[in-house]
Amino acid sequence: MEKESDSSSNLLTEEELRKLSKDCSRILPDDPSPLDEQRTALIVPLYIRQILSTVQLLDISSSHRAAATNALCGIIERCEASHSSPFRSLVQSNDLWISGFNVFLQWSHAAKGKSMRQLLLTLGRSLNSLQNSEKHALVDQALANIFNITFKEREALEAKAGLHALELFLSRDIVSLPLLLQSFQQWAASNFDPSLKSHSQKSITKVLIFVCLQWLASADKTAAAAHLTCTLCEKASITEQEDRSSVYSDEEIPIWAEPAIAVVRRSPSAINALQNHVFPTVFRQRPLDVALFLRLFNHGAHLELDPQSEGVAVGGRPDSDDDNDTALLYAALQTGKDIGIIQEVEADQSRKIEGRDGRVNLPDAYFRELLSDPSPMKRLAGLSLPVTSASISQPFSEATLKCLRKNMPNFHVDPDANFRTETLHLIQRLVDRLRAVTSALSRPRPSRTRHGSAQHHPEDVSESAVDAQNLTLQLHIKFIDWYRIFLISELRPTAPYQRRISSLKAFLILLKSGLDLSVPTGELSKQAQGQIQWPIHIRILDDSLVQSTLNLLMDPYDDIRSCAATILAFAANAVPGQAGCLEIDRLGLFLSQAETLMLSSGRADHGDGVARAYALLYAHPGMSFMLRSTAAPQAPSKSSLSRIGILQRLVNSIRESINVTKRDFAQAIDAHPMHGALAGLSTGHDVDYQASLRYPAIEEIHRRIVASLRAVWKCVRRVLCDDAPEGHIPENFEDTDLDTKSVLSFCWRALKEARTSEFQTDFSPTERQELFELGNLCFEQLVELRHRGAFSTVAQAFATCCMRCGDSVDPMVRGYLDVWYKEALVAIRNQASVTTRRSAGIPSLITSILSADPTPQRFAEVMGALEGEAKAGRINPAISGTELSQVHALNCLKDIFRTTRLGRKSERYIEIGFDLVGHCLKSDTWAIRNCGLMLFRALIDRLLGTNESQLPDEPVVASHSRISFDKYPKVLDIILRFLKASHASLTAGNALVTGQHWQQGTTENVFPVFYILQRAIPPREHIVEIKNLVLSLTASPQWIVRDMAARTFAALVATNIAVETLQSVLTLPIPSQNSLHGRLLAAKYTIRTRLYFAAIDAQHNDEFVVLDKASRSGPSEVTTLFRFMEERSTDLYLSNPCPITKTVYVECISLFAPFEDITSLRVLFDDDIEGRKIGVCDSLLRKSVEALAGEYPLKNKEFSVSHIKEGESNHPTTQFEVMQNIGTAPTSISTPRVRLMPQLNVKKFATLESQLLSTTHHSERAALVELLSRLACTMRGHYADKALLRSTQSKLDLDVLINNVTDLSSEESALQLYGFYLETELLKPETEHSVEQLHSICRRLRYAIHDFKPLLIRRAVATALSFLRASWISPYHPTVRLRLHFIIQDVLEDDDEDVRELAAVSVAHILEAESGSKSVASKVSSVAKKQHCKYLLRTYDREGERKSLLFYFAAKLTGSNIDSAVYHSQLLFDSVTNIFARNIRRRVALFDQEDQNLYRDQTLEHACCVYMIEKLSRGLQNQGSSFQGLMEFLSSWVMDGLATLTSYMKLDVNDGQGPLDGPLGWTYSKETFALSYGVLRASGLLLAWRMQSRQGPVKASWIKKALFGFLEAAEQSNANPLLVEVTKRTITEGCKLTLQVLDRKIEARLGCDLTKLMSSLCNAELCTPVSRPALYLQSAYFQRKVLIDLSLRHTAPSSTSLPHRATAIMRGTTAIIVILICLVLLAIIVYLMWKWVMGWEIKLYAKKLDQAREQSADQAREQGGETEAG
Repeated sequence: MEKESDSSSNLLTEEELRKLSKDCSRILPDDPSPLDEQRTALIVPLYIRQILSTVQLLDISSSHRAAATNALCGIIERCEASHSSPFRSLVQSNDLWISGFNVFLQWSHAAKGKSMRQLLLTLGRSLNSLQNSEKHALVDQALANIFNITFKEREALEAKAGLHALELFLSRDIVSLPLLLQSFQQWAASNFDPSLKSHSQKSITKVLIFVCLQWLASADKTAAAAHLTCTLCEKASITEQEDRSSVYSDEEIPIWAEPAIAVVRRSPSAINALQNHVFPTVFRQRPLDVALFLRLFNHGAHLELDPQSEGVAVGGRPDSDDDNDTALLYAALQTGKDIGIIQEVEADQSRKIEGRDGRVNLPDAYFRELLSDPSPMKRLAGLSLPVTSASISQPFSEATLKCLRKNMPNFHVDPDANFRTETLHLIQRLVDRLRAVTSALSRPRPSRTRHGSAQHHPEDVSESAVDAQNLTLQLHIKFIDWYRIFLISELRPTAPYQRRISSLKAFLILLKSGLDLSVPTGELSKQAQGQIQWPIHIRILDDSLVQSTLNLLMDPYDDIRSCAATILAFAANAVPGQAGCLEIDRLGLFLSQAETLMLSSGRADHGDGVARAYALLYAHPGMSFMLRSTAAPQAPSKSSLSRIGILQRLVNSIRESINVTKRDFAQAIDAHPMHGALAGLSTGHDVDYQASLRYPAIEEIHRRIVASLRAVWKCVRRVLCDDAPEGHIPENFEDTDLDTKSVLSFCWRALKEARTSEFQTDFSPTERQELFELGNLCFEQLVELRHRGAFSTVAQAFATCCMRCGDSVDPMVRGYLDVWYKEALVAIRNQASVTTRRSAGIPSLITSILSADPTPQRFAEVMGALEGEAKAGRINPAISGTELSQVHALNCLKDIFRTTRLGRKSERYIEIGFDLVGHCLKSDTWAIRNCGLMLFRALIDRLLGTNESQLPDEPVVASHSRISFDKYPKVLDIILRFLKASHASLTAGNALVTGQHWQQGTTENVFPVFYILQRAIPPREHIVEIKNLVLSLTASPQWIVRDMAARTFAALVATNIAVETLQSVLTLPIPSQNSLHGRLLAAKYTIRTRLYFAAIDAQHNDEFVVLDKASRSGPSEVTTLFRFMEERSTDLYLSNPCPITKTVYVECISLFAPFEDITSLRVLFDDDIEGRKIGVCDSLLRKSVEALAGEYPLKNKEFSVSHIKEGESNHPTTQFEVMQNIGTAPTSISTPRVRLMPQLNVKKFATLESQLLSTTHHSERAALVELLSRLACTMRGHYADKALLRSTQSKLDLDVLINNVTDLSSEESALQLYGFYLETELLKPETEHSVEQLHSICRRLRYAIHDFKPLLIRRAVATALSFLRASWISPYHPTVRLRLHFIIQDVLEDDDEDVRELAAVSVAHILEAESGSKSVASKVSSVAKKQHCKYLLRTYDREGERKSLLFYFAAKLTGSNIDSAVYHSQLLFDSVTNIFARNIRRRVALFDQEDQNLYRDQTLEHACCVYMIEKLSRGLQNQGSSFQGLMEFLSSWVMDGLATLTSYMKLDVNDGQGPLDGPLGWTYSKETFALSYGVLRASGLLLAWRMQSRQGPVKASWIKKALFGFLEAAEQSNANPLLVEVTKRTITEGCKLTLQVLDRKIEARLGCDLTKLMSSLCNAELCTPVSRPALYLQSAYFQRKVLIDLSLRHTAPSSTSLPHRATAIMRGTTAIIVILICLVLLAIIVYLMWKWVMGWEIKLYAKKLDQAREQSADQAREQGGETEAG
């Protein structure tokens, strides 16, 4: 016993605790004797106290704390199970239970979750053994602790434990829901609002759910908060159902709905947590809650579909436009679809969302509108809703598939990468569902027996059901095939990056889905390897895909090249000889062309493409490992290359480049870049060193690789190790045209790829020395390199080298880390040549070594050495700061704390880091103080998990501490030390006298302190002291320190004591103007914070706002604050001589303007600045007062901008700087003054117009134009109001804007104002002067939307167009409106997404004006363009307007000048031959200039132009010479284009004169592909014109012959398959048109069409025996073949005049007769042939019959002879 008492005085070790847990039966026996009971009664309390003390230690490990927790659980459980009353009384003590529960609450975050969960369960079970009174007392106390920690103090580290405890109490029925609600109501009434005492139980339940859901925004507490919420909802539902007096009605809103909406409006990040953790559970509890929840958004039963459209009616949209509510709604819909509660129905079955039979019916038309919405969130919801289904085999409806086909292109072109990622995820789900649907539809339908069991009898299934099932299956198969063809088309060369990458990733999804049998099973996705398999198989890997992806291997974007290489890897593994197989010869030919292109350009993307091609060739299954002759061939081919040969070829190429570099650096840069071959080594080889024993050539290759890497370093060392490598040019480069970018690119790329290729293969045990040499090489480079990108790349290689050493079991290899570590310390101490602030690559040496060997011994050694070096006191004043070893040591420490891999290991050294920060910030050397600040920032980022570098715009309020000051107590010590030192320095007056000591020793110290205090709440016992110290620093002589201190003070002040705080801050004696300025700044930021939350409270005016205001003052305190500031106006403003501090006071008062009446103070301010001369300080005061006057003018005072007085020396624009805030000040949306803002803006607008008319100064005019533009944008939201429209009739003549505003700085504002005034001018009758003005504006707008214009200018044009509303249907100025439509067409294809969205808004305004509706929803830009084109077709039906439209689209198609085409009806285009000559070859510039517009797809533009020309020309083909001229222009352009295309296609590619064919040929170039596509589509247009109207200078046969010639040449030269497909489709459409014309003429002449003619021929007596030939003649294939043959009989003459109409009719009639005669003759010939064949068959049959008869007769005779012999 004495021994045990001695041990109780010490804390228990982990081993003792584990032993105690196992030996509880020894301490607490089952049948104790009285002596044992007495002994145990003394020992167990001592053990319990020791365990509790051990658990609460700060510096023990989590396993140690878990052992203590397990021991405590073991003792409690043993005492409960004991039959001895003294033992049971030990755990029934209130102190023990509460102590154990507090351990769970306070230390759950620092212990293992399983042990703390076990403690909570144990404590919960122990309550059941207590009496009710004792149990209730403990529960009440525990609930109070939970509520304080979780809902009031909001300690983030302890809140999770409180949520877990509440959930356990409810789920285990330890606490009933009524008792919990009663306790919470009492606690909330005393802590939040006394009015909560009168709330009902249901209301209190909502409040409790609300405070639980608020924790969903915290990632580590999401699961706990969600579980508690679901348990609360379940218990509430059970309670209300049991209570007969309060029946839970089916029409009642779910109890969780309103709290969820309130939480999402406050914290939008909680939506994902609700969708993933809360909605699935609560929806399963009550499925109809989905429909009830929708009703809360005014959807549900009130959501009707518009009978006139396919979408949702306007009245059915939510009343609120809040995106958060919309996102929550879609999250609920998505969850309902996932769990099967929501099911799609067609619109004709149900036109509203309604609950029925435990399910919610969702009309499929609901998501059709969402698919084209401009909001990405809504579009994703629109795609997710139809794709998602609880039953994966549920078929899609035909309308759904049609809608997906219509809108899928919009998803592939979205510029947001996250949006495309979500889209691809949904496409994966779509493909998986299509697999299940087709698999289910391909199975026979089972018939139902009498008892309902399924039996498979095909004869029992009705034929109509089978046909419907087959039809549905075909619809899904057609959709899959369409999507495959669509993805191929998205790989066209002109497609933007978004389309290409989306298509490639979608192809990977299809390839891995199992749809293509050529893909190995091991490469399929997890879903594709399941039991559900495709019933069909479609060839995804075809030749078209392989050719397109080969071209994309040289794409500028890395992810496109990566996806293309992955697809080609599938093609390389395909069965040889099949379509889509990438054979070695084909790949070798491409590789040769790619190498030639790479050597010509030297670009990194081309080098990477070559490397990936080598990787594909090396890994090709048809490639042998080694041939008999290992000599490297000159070009890759199947017969002469092996894997070793590839390596030899790459090594030889590197050696050749190195030799050229040594001889002539300039020549190497120009024609021998080495990074392509080096990249080929890094991605192309995977040497098996087990095979090196059999092939000695491998070891030789590896030695050559290592030697080449050393030689590369020697070649680029002198450039990359220069102190300024970005501007360094080697000697004797003066006579070359190479610049520094080219030199640096060559060197850096070479070194980068060399470092990447160093460690791509494992080293054999015999090559340790080579590994050490490569490590030394990287070490040398990291120490000497100065180029940031270079040493970052080398750092990765050195880290890989260190990891190889660290993973090795060879002690010699692991010893390399010790060698490099010692050399790194030497470099830190002696490397005086490092001139970078971040020590270049030295920190990477330390972090790489530590990452490879993160043992505690190594870590302690490194941290000790670096700490000692950082604290070294030896500083030589003769050297600069960046050459100090302390700088390198501190930078190494900074990188250690920032390295994620070292996170857990470095955690225990964080306090040492803070000590070093404090030591460094006291240094007199700037470099050391700067490194100390960077180290402090790394530590703060590590603790806070943030990388913020700027102050936020919104007030910073730390709602809970993100730093555990208990875990890192030295952080608080450092904060207090810095604050006290700064306060002492300021008090002593040293800083006030000289300022030097403050600047060096205090400024850097307090900035980190302010930074951390603004984001973490200090402990409650220190917050008053810290707040007073921060307030004292607001008297600093430095403005920046005062401002930072004021911001920090405002963050520390709780908003519920803002009034008392301000009274104490501004009432105390203020000794100096610096102190007054700092205190006013503190008051300003405190007021701003309070008013910020006041605006939020006004916006979230719901029943939960009392909880938000619990930590803030009520609305009445806003008035109290203002009254206090108003009372202090005399001391702080009138009697204050300093204009700087008076300025801050004015800013404080301006914050109250949206909430309070500040008229009296406004008059005071205006009178004070009246007559005050503008000085350096007074200008700030004037600026603040005039800004306040501009934002909130007095009712009885005219608003104006004062002009500059004569004699003042300031620049004229200073008077207008005060107006920069007009229309930008934040206001509360609920204040009465906001409702007056439209009228106030109108008044300002009229005043500024008058001043603009009267001023003559250019700068003043530019400023006024900017102000007018800003006000116009502010008024745009109210512009639809007619009263406001009448009140804003312009006083300004457009000539002022057109002629007098010429300053480039005001161009953006002037362009925006054009739209504002156009809306008014277009509604006025036409005059000659107004027409000229408006056309001038249109020309300026068109010029401003060119791609080379800045983004702000193009956006200003889109903004101007968005002003137009009613003017779109004005009866005046039709030509001006048409010009504006042309501008909208171009803006819809702008490169910037925001500009396109503004143009889409303009299209919505046009449709709104056309329909007269109040609201027309805007669509995504691609859909908006289609809407706009359809609008143009149905609106402009006059001849002159249609002619302008025709020439506009023809000019865009041919690349002509648009102004000449529109205004003069002339197509001035360059010849196709000249365009091809300029763009026939790929651009090979090293730094190629990127296109200005990366969104515009010229192929789609040409398709749109051809479509519009075809539609517009239908009514103008007989309207005179204008259309004939257009036809002649297009005919000349098309025929010239087809001749040029065919001639270039037929060039011999092997003579070096023509372009390359295949994937890298001109048909894959962006410019030439677009031109070729336009020519081919236009040829189809001309062919249609000729066949339908017989008009045009070119015959149809000439066009078809040219198309056939191009098609033949294209197929022979392996051209782009997309162009080949377009050509075939054009020819096919021409043949169809020929058949249609023939049908019409036969019907006109003979009274029947061609089909009836064939039938009559078959039914005739002459043709009765020839039924089969007649049917053959009727086939589409035969008809097309005959027509094609007939069309090729004619040859195109050189030049002929247009035939007369009579001649044309005669020729047509002759052609018809010839065709009929040919058909009849052909039928007769076929009949004769058939008759001859039948006669020959009859003769053969007769001959065989005679032979059979003879054989039977012989057999009979033989049998008769045998019988006679017998």
